[in-house]
Amino acid sequence: MYVQQPAADTPDVKRPSRAERRAAALDADITRRRRAAEWADEQQQRREQRRQRARATADYRRTERNARLKVALARAGRVAVLTGTNVGVNAVAVVGQVLALHAAGWPVWAALVGGCIIESVAVYVQWHAHVALVEDDSAVRLRFASYAIAGAVAWLNITHNTVLPVLFGGCSLASPWLWAMYSRHVHRRQLRAAGLIDPRAPKFSALRWILHRRETWQALKWAVRHGEQAPGTAILAVQLQQTAHRADQAAEQGRAYLIESLTHLTHAQGVALQVAEYVAAQQPGTSEAADAIAAPADIPGRVPAESAPLPAETIDGIPGGIPVPDPLCGPAAARYADRLSAGTAPSLATIKKELGVGQPRAGLIQSYLGLLAKSRHPIAAVNGATPGTEATS
Repeated sequence: MYVQQPAADTPDVKRPSRAERRAAALDADITRRRRAAEWADEQQQRREQRRQRARATADYRRTERNARLKVALARAGRVAVLTGTNVGVNAVAVVGQVLALHAAGWPVWAALVGGCIIESVAVYVQWHAHVALVEDDSAVRLRFASYAIAGAVAWLNITHNTVLPVLFGGCSLASPWLWAMYSRHVHRRQLRAAGLIDPRAPKFSALRWILHRRETWQALKWAVRHGEQAPGTAILAVQLQQTAHRADQAAEQGRAYLIESLTHLTHAQGVALQVAEYVAAQQPGTSEAADAIAAPADIPGRVPAESAPLPAETIDGIPGGIPVPDPLCGPAAARYADRLSAGTAPSLATIKKELGVGQPRAGLIQSYLGLLAKSRHPIAAVNGATPGTEATS
């Protein structure tokens, strides 16, 4: 028997051991089980997703069905009200016409047909007015025509009925008015949906009207002007406007005070400069004090203070004329002559209280009275007049 010998260069193939084969089989089994579990989880997730989609679809259909049911019920309610009111009123009016025609000798069927025709004329005209109004057409003439026909039918019911004539006549007269109310409701709903009418005005509480009438009225006007419906927003807008107005007033008042203060300051600087120049001229060696006082600055938009020239003559070494910074300086010097003779000037608070002036003017007057108190000649120099000349005049 011939046995083929392996080639010399063919390597020996090592067969796996039993333990290795068992480990490989175990790994393959684990992999197969894992894939089976993953496939089962995936199928479970798909089934859960299908159930969720089915549940969501059922909920959506249920919601839609409930919404349609609510709309249908609302429509049925409106139809019931319309039927119970308008049609009921027309039915009562028809009964009145039937009774009147039957009393006049008409058969029952003829009276019924005649009553329905008579009462339906005004309703028919009012229906045309309703269609014209809904289609944005003029409906004034048709509406007034229906009112006129209803008035004539009501007169027939009142004058030809002996039983409850006012009831039957009132029902005939009220029929077109009730239909007109329904037409107006439908038309305004269309206009509101198209944004062609103003929104309702905000409603404020009775307590706010009682306690804050003016502010509430201003808020109502602001809300109507800007189309605002929230009461709180309208009140806040009015309060912001009032705050801004008060701030503008305060700024304007402060600006006026600043201008007045700068004007008085400029005038006071001019007076002080003249006094310093005069003292420097009378007392040699004090020119440095005069040079230290600068001339008043030229303030844009301000009127510089006018400086009156000082008289050259003196009495007992006292200037014959002291510049007057304010028209009230003369009356103030006469009022406080005793204090000035004693060498004291009144306080700033006293001048403000007794002369009724503000802080800037009181400061100028006190400075002037201080000069007079130091000179011990309180009646000297009002508007440039010396005591001697005043006495002589």
